Amino acid sequence: MRGLDEMQESLFTMSRLEDFVPADHPLRPIRFLVNDALKATLQK
Repeated sequence: MRGLDEMQESLFTMSRLEDFVPADHPLRPIRFLVNDALKATLQK
């Protein structure tokens, strides 16, 4: 592309999702339930 040669923000981050979701967020226990359900379906 043509235009000004400017520094762009990074497209990707090396942070983990756990760094963004508070420890007491209601989605945290749901994640464990979903992970267990997915493991059960993969083992069949």
